[in-house]
Amino acid sequence: MNDIRLCKRGSNFVIQDWSNERKQIAKYSTKTAARAALKKLIADVATKKVVLDDRHKVRELFQKYAAKRLEDADTGGKLSKEGVRRYDAYWSNYLHDTMPDVYLDELRNKHIEDLVKELYKKHKATYRTVWNIVSAIHTFIRWCIDEDIIEQSPILLWRWDNHQHLIPQDVNLEKSKKTALISQDQCQNLIDNLMANKNKDWLSSFKVMIIASLAFTGLRLSELIGITYDKIDIGNQQIFIDGRYDFREGYRKNRTKNQGSNRPIDIVDEFLPLLNGGCSLIKAILVIIFFQQQEELDQSLKKKLEIQSGKLMLKMD
Repeated sequence: MNDIRLCKRGSNFVIQDWSNERKQIAKYSTKTAARAALKKLIADVATKKVVLDDRHKVRELFQKYAAKRLEDADTGGKLSKEGVRRYDAYWSNYLHDTMPDVYLDELRNKHIEDLVKELYKKHKATYRTVWNIVSAIHTFIRWCIDEDIIEQSPILLWRWDNHQHLIPQDVNLEKSKKTALISQDQCQNLIDNLMANKNKDWLSSFKVMIIASLAFTGLRLSELIGITYDKIDIGNQQIFIDGRYDFREGYRKNRTKNQGSNRPIDIVDEFLPLLNGGCSLIKAILVIIFFQQQEELDQSLKKKLEIQSGKLMLKMD
Protein backbone atom coordinates (compact mmCIF):
# COMPACT_ATOMS: atom_id res chain seq x y z
CA MET A 1 0.00 0.00 0.00
CA ASN A 2 1.45 3.34 -1.07
CA ASP A 3 1.48 6.22 1.41
CA ILE A 4 1.16 9.25 -0.88
CA ARG A 5 1.30 12.68 0.75
CA LEU A 6 1.31 16.34 -0.20
CA CYS A 7 4.14 18.33 1.36
CA LYS A 8 5.36 21.92 1.20
CA ARG A 9 8.96 22.41 0.12
CA GLY A 10 10.02 26.04 0.05
CA SER A 11 7.63 27.93 -2.20
CA ASN A 12 6.45 24.76 -3.95
CA PHE A 13 4.14 21.87 -3.14
CA VAL A 14 5.38 18.35 -3.82
CA ILE A 15 3.76 14.92 -3.91
CA GLN A 16 5.86 12.27 -2.17
CA ASP A 17 5.63 8.51 -1.77
CA TRP A 18 6.40 8.03 1.92
CA SER A 19 6.28 4.26 1.53
CA ASN A 20 9.27 4.53 -0.80
CA GLU A 21 11.71 6.67 1.21
CA ARG A 22 9.67 9.83 0.52
CA LYS A 23 10.43 9.65 -3.19
CA GLN A 24 9.29 12.84 -4.91
CA ILE A 25 6.71 12.16 -7.59
CA ALA A 26 5.75 15.65 -8.77
CA LYS A 27 6.18 19.33 -7.93
CA TYR A 28 3.67 22.18 -8.30
CA SER A 29 3.77 25.92 -7.71
CA THR A 30 0.24 26.14 -6.26
CA LYS A 31 -1.50 24.10 -3.60
CA THR A 32 -4.70 23.86 -5.68
CA ALA A 33 -2.88 22.22 -8.60
CA ALA A 34 -1.00 19.90 -6.25
CA ARG A 35 -4.20 18.75 -4.50
CA ALA A 36 -5.90 18.05 -7.84
CA ALA A 37 -2.90 16.05 -9.03
CA LEU A 38 -2.74 14.14 -5.73
CA LYS A 39 -6.42 13.21 -5.95
CA LYS A 40 -6.00 11.92 -9.50
CA LEU A 41 -2.82 10.02 -8.62
CA ILE A 42 -4.47 8.25 -5.70
CA ALA A 43 -7.31 7.16 -8.00
CA ASP A 44 -4.87 5.98 -10.69
CA VAL A 45 -2.88 3.97 -8.15
CA ALA A 46 -6.06 2.39 -6.81
CA THR A 47 -7.13 1.27 -10.31
CA LYS A 48 -3.53 0.20 -11.09
CA LYS A 49 -3.40 2.64 -13.97
CA VAL A 50 -0.21 3.94 -12.34
CA VAL A 51 2.26 1.73 -10.48
CA LEU A 52 4.45 3.95 -8.33
CA ASP A 53 7.01 1.23 -7.59
CA ASP A 54 7.78 0.91 -11.30
CA ARG A 55 7.59 4.46 -12.65
CA HIS A 56 10.07 5.68 -15.24
CA LYS A 57 11.25 9.13 -16.19
CA VAL A 58 10.81 9.74 -19.91
CA ARG A 59 14.30 11.20 -20.25
CA GLU A 60 16.05 8.26 -18.58
CA LEU A 61 13.99 5.57 -20.31
CA PHE A 62 14.49 7.08 -23.79
CA GLN A 63 18.27 6.93 -23.33
CA LYS A 64 18.02 3.29 -22.24
CA TYR A 65 15.83 2.58 -25.27
CA ALA A 66 18.36 4.16 -27.63
CA ALA A 67 21.18 2.06 -26.13
CA LYS A 68 19.10 -1.12 -26.28
CA ARG A 69 18.29 -0.62 -29.96
CA LEU A 70 22.00 -0.42 -30.74
CA GLU A 71 22.59 -3.61 -28.74
CA ASP A 72 19.77 -5.36 -30.59
CA ALA A 73 21.36 -4.40 -33.92
CA ASP A 74 24.52 -6.29 -32.93
CA THR A 75 22.61 -9.56 -32.68
CA GLY A 76 22.01 -9.67 -36.44
CA GLY A 77 18.72 -10.11 -38.25
CA LYS A 78 17.07 -7.37 -40.26
CA LEU A 79 17.75 -4.68 -37.66
CA SER A 80 20.88 -2.64 -38.50
CA LYS A 81 22.77 0.06 -36.64
CA GLU A 82 22.17 2.32 -39.59
CA GLY A 83 18.45 2.19 -38.89
CA VAL A 84 18.51 2.64 -35.12
CA ARG A 85 21.42 5.04 -34.65
CA ARG A 86 18.99 7.92 -35.08
CA TYR A 87 17.61 7.50 -31.53
CA ASP A 88 20.99 8.14 -29.97
CA ALA A 89 21.64 10.98 -32.41
CA TYR A 90 18.30 12.63 -31.62
CA TRP A 91 19.09 12.52 -27.92
CA SER A 92 22.63 13.89 -28.29
CA ASN A 93 21.76 16.63 -30.76
CA TYR A 94 18.23 17.68 -29.83
CA LEU A 95 16.49 15.99 -26.91
CA HIS A 96 19.11 16.24 -24.15
CA ASP A 97 17.85 19.73 -23.25
CA THR A 98 14.28 19.64 -24.62
CA MET A 99 12.79 16.25 -23.64
CA PRO A 100 10.08 16.74 -20.97
CA ASP A 101 11.26 15.90 -17.45
CA VAL A 102 8.15 13.93 -16.47
CA TYR A 103 7.24 10.35 -15.69
CA LEU A 104 6.12 8.17 -18.57
CA ASP A 105 2.55 7.93 -17.28
CA GLU A 106 2.41 11.74 -17.01
CA LEU A 107 3.41 12.35 -20.63
CA ARG A 108 0.64 14.17 -22.48
CA ASN A 109 0.07 15.78 -25.86
CA LYS A 110 0.80 19.21 -24.43
CA HIS A 111 4.33 18.02 -23.66
CA ILE A 112 4.85 17.04 -27.30
CA GLU A 113 3.58 20.43 -28.43
CA ASP A 114 5.97 22.18 -26.04
CA LEU A 115 8.78 19.93 -27.24
CA VAL A 116 8.15 20.85 -30.88
CA LYS A 117 8.25 24.55 -30.01
CA GLU A 118 11.51 24.10 -28.08
CA LEU A 119 13.12 22.21 -30.99
CA TYR A 120 12.28 25.07 -33.32
CA LYS A 121 13.44 27.71 -30.82
CA LYS A 122 16.54 26.18 -29.21
CA HIS A 123 17.99 24.13 -32.04
CA LYS A 124 16.55 25.88 -35.10
CA ALA A 125 15.50 22.40 -36.24
CA THR A 126 13.75 22.06 -39.58
CA TYR A 127 10.19 20.80 -39.81
CA ARG A 128 11.37 17.54 -41.37
CA THR A 129 13.81 16.94 -38.49
CA VAL A 130 11.15 17.70 -35.88
CA TRP A 131 8.69 15.45 -37.72
CA ASN A 132 11.22 12.59 -37.57
CA ILE A 133 11.86 13.17 -33.85
CA VAL A 134 8.13 13.04 -33.03
CA SER A 135 7.87 9.85 -35.10
CA ALA A 136 10.79 8.36 -33.13
CA ILE A 137 9.03 9.22 -29.85
CA HIS A 138 5.90 7.44 -31.10
CA THR A 139 8.01 4.36 -31.84
CA PHE A 140 9.55 4.62 -28.36
CA ILE A 141 6.10 4.79 -26.74
CA ARG A 142 4.91 1.74 -28.69
CA TRP A 143 7.97 -0.16 -27.45
CA CYS A 144 7.09 0.82 -23.86
CA ILE A 145 3.61 -0.63 -24.37
CA ASP A 146 4.98 -3.83 -25.93
CA GLU A 147 7.33 -4.24 -22.96
CA ASP A 148 4.43 -3.76 -20.49
CA ILE A 149 6.07 -0.68 -19.01
CA ILE A 150 2.80 1.20 -19.50
CA GLU A 151 -0.62 0.05 -20.69
CA GLN A 152 -1.40 2.94 -23.04
CA SER A 153 -0.42 6.53 -23.81
CA PRO A 154 -2.34 9.49 -25.29
CA ILE A 155 0.87 10.46 -27.11
CA LEU A 156 0.01 7.95 -29.84
CA LEU A 157 -3.01 10.09 -30.70
CA TRP A 158 -0.86 13.18 -31.35
CA ARG A 159 -1.20 14.18 -35.03
CA TRP A 160 0.30 17.01 -37.07
CA ASP A 161 -3.10 17.56 -38.69
CA ASN A 162 -4.40 18.74 -35.31
CA HIS A 163 -1.44 21.10 -34.82
CA GLN A 164 -1.30 23.07 -38.05
CA HIS A 165 0.11 26.06 -36.16
CA LEU A 166 3.34 24.08 -35.63
CA ILE A 167 3.88 23.47 -39.35
CA PRO A 168 5.92 26.22 -41.08
CA GLN A 169 4.20 27.99 -43.97
CA ASP A 170 7.13 27.28 -46.28
CA VAL A 171 7.29 23.57 -45.43
CA ASN A 172 6.74 22.63 -49.08
CA LEU A 173 9.82 24.59 -50.04
CA GLU A 174 11.99 23.18 -47.29
CA LYS A 175 12.96 19.93 -48.97
CA SER A 176 13.18 21.26 -52.51
CA LYS A 177 16.55 20.43 -54.01
CA LYS A 178 18.10 21.35 -57.30
CA THR A 179 20.61 18.89 -58.65
CA ALA A 180 23.13 20.59 -60.91
CA LEU A 181 23.89 18.16 -63.72
CA ILE A 182 27.21 18.42 -65.55
CA SER A 183 27.01 19.45 -69.17
CA GLN A 184 27.94 17.25 -72.12
CA ASP A 185 31.17 19.21 -72.55
CA GLN A 186 32.07 18.79 -68.87
CA CYS A 187 31.36 15.07 -69.12
CA GLN A 188 33.60 14.75 -72.17
CA ASN A 189 36.38 16.70 -70.45
CA LEU A 190 36.16 14.35 -67.46
CA ILE A 191 36.44 11.28 -69.68
CA ASP A 192 39.31 12.74 -71.73
CA ASN A 193 41.24 13.65 -68.57
CA LEU A 194 40.73 10.24 -66.96
CA MET A 195 41.80 8.34 -70.09
CA ALA A 196 44.83 10.58 -70.67
CA ASN A 197 46.12 9.93 -67.13
CA LYS A 198 44.99 6.34 -66.59
CA ASN A 199 48.56 5.01 -66.71
CA LYS A 200 50.01 7.71 -64.50
CA ASP A 201 49.68 5.61 -61.31
CA TRP A 202 47.40 2.99 -59.78
CA LEU A 203 45.05 5.60 -58.34
CA SER A 204 44.46 7.14 -61.77
CA SER A 205 43.64 3.69 -63.18
CA PHE A 206 41.37 3.07 -60.21
CA LYS A 207 39.45 6.29 -60.97
CA VAL A 208 38.94 5.17 -64.57
CA MET A 209 37.55 1.83 -63.41
CA ILE A 210 35.17 3.41 -60.89
CA ILE A 211 33.79 6.02 -63.31
CA ALA A 212 33.57 3.50 -66.17
CA SER A 213 31.81 0.95 -63.97
CA LEU A 214 29.23 3.47 -62.78
CA ALA A 215 28.66 4.77 -66.30
CA PHE A 216 28.37 1.40 -68.06
CA THR A 217 26.30 -0.38 -65.36
CA GLY A 218 24.16 2.35 -63.82
CA LEU A 219 24.82 0.90 -60.36
CA ARG A 220 24.72 2.79 -57.09
CA LEU A 221 28.18 3.31 -55.60
CA SER A 222 27.29 1.11 -52.62
CA GLU A 223 26.21 -1.68 -55.00
CA LEU A 224 29.35 -1.36 -57.09
CA ILE A 225 31.69 -1.58 -54.10
CA GLY A 226 29.61 -4.47 -52.74
CA ILE A 227 30.23 -6.68 -55.79
CA THR A 228 32.15 -9.89 -55.04
CA TYR A 229 34.28 -11.61 -57.67
CA ASP A 230 32.08 -14.71 -57.80
CA LYS A 231 29.21 -12.53 -59.02
CA ILE A 232 31.09 -11.43 -62.16
CA ASP A 233 30.46 -13.78 -65.10
CA ILE A 234 32.74 -12.64 -67.92
CA GLY A 235 31.72 -15.54 -70.18
CA ASN A 236 28.03 -14.60 -70.15
CA GLN A 237 28.85 -10.90 -69.75
CA GLN A 238 26.78 -10.42 -66.61
CA ILE A 239 27.21 -9.13 -63.06
CA PHE A 240 24.72 -10.27 -60.43
CA ILE A 241 23.86 -7.78 -57.69
CA ASP A 242 22.81 -9.34 -54.37
CA GLY A 243 24.46 -7.08 -51.77
CA ARG A 244 25.81 -3.64 -51.05
CA TYR A 245 28.55 -1.92 -49.08
CA ASP A 246 27.29 -0.10 -45.98
CA PHE A 247 29.38 3.03 -45.60
CA ARG A 248 28.10 3.76 -42.09
CA GLU A 249 28.78 0.28 -40.77
CA GLY A 250 31.97 -0.18 -42.79
CA TYR A 251 31.33 -3.61 -44.29
CA ARG A 252 29.45 -5.43 -47.05
CA LYS A 253 25.89 -6.56 -46.36
CA ASN A 254 24.42 -9.61 -48.06
CA ARG A 255 21.25 -7.79 -49.00
CA THR A 256 20.28 -4.89 -51.22
CA LYS A 257 18.01 -1.94 -50.53
CA ASN A 258 14.96 -4.05 -51.44
CA GLN A 259 14.14 -7.37 -53.09
CA GLY A 260 13.74 -5.74 -56.50
CA SER A 261 17.36 -4.57 -56.33
CA ASN A 262 18.60 -8.17 -56.62
CA ARG A 263 19.21 -8.28 -60.35
CA PRO A 264 21.62 -9.20 -63.15
CA ILE A 265 23.47 -6.40 -64.96
CA ASP A 266 24.60 -6.91 -68.54
CA ILE A 267 28.22 -6.15 -69.38
CA VAL A 268 28.19 -4.22 -72.66
CA ASP A 269 30.92 -4.90 -75.21
CA GLU A 270 32.53 -1.48 -74.70
CA PHE A 271 33.01 -2.17 -70.99
CA LEU A 272 34.39 -5.68 -71.31
CA PRO A 273 38.07 -4.81 -72.08
CA LEU A 274 38.27 -2.48 -69.08
CA LEU A 275 36.64 -5.04 -66.81
CA ASN A 276 38.98 -7.87 -67.86
CA GLY A 277 42.04 -5.91 -66.74
CA GLY A 278 40.31 -3.98 -64.00
CA CYS A 279 39.23 -6.93 -61.82
CA SER A 280 42.81 -7.97 -61.08
CA LEU A 281 43.91 -4.35 -60.80
CA ILE A 282 41.26 -3.44 -58.24
CA LYS A 283 42.00 -6.59 -56.25
CA ALA A 284 45.70 -5.67 -56.04
CA ILE A 285 44.90 -2.07 -55.13
CA LEU A 286 42.48 -3.05 -52.36
CA VAL A 287 45.07 -5.41 -50.87
CA ILE A 288 47.61 -2.57 -50.80
CA ILE A 289 45.16 -0.13 -49.23
CA PHE A 290 44.03 -2.64 -46.59
CA PHE A 291 47.51 -3.55 -45.43
CA GLN A 292 48.67 0.07 -45.53
CA GLN A 293 45.91 0.86 -43.08
CA GLN A 294 46.91 -2.10 -40.93
CA GLU A 295 50.61 -1.14 -41.21
CA GLU A 296 51.47 -4.84 -41.57
CA LEU A 297 52.50 -5.09 -45.23
CA ASP A 298 56.07 -6.20 -45.84
CA GLN A 299 57.83 -3.63 -48.05
CA SER A 300 59.00 -6.25 -50.55
CA LEU A 301 55.47 -7.66 -50.89
CA LYS A 302 54.10 -4.15 -51.28
CA LYS A 303 56.61 -3.49 -54.07
CA LYS A 304 55.62 -6.69 -55.87
CA LEU A 305 51.93 -5.77 -55.70
CA GLU A 306 52.61 -2.26 -57.00
CA ILE A 307 54.70 -3.70 -59.87
CA GLN A 308 51.91 -6.15 -60.69
CA SER A 309 49.44 -3.27 -60.66
CA GLY A 310 51.70 -1.37 -63.05
CA LYS A 311 51.78 -4.30 -65.47
CA LEU A 312 48.01 -4.53 -65.40
CA MET A 313 47.74 -0.80 -66.13
CA LEU A 314 49.86 -1.30 -69.27
CA LYS A 315 47.52 -4.06 -70.43
CA MET A 316 44.61 -1.63 -70.16
CA ASP A 317 46.26 0.83 -72.53
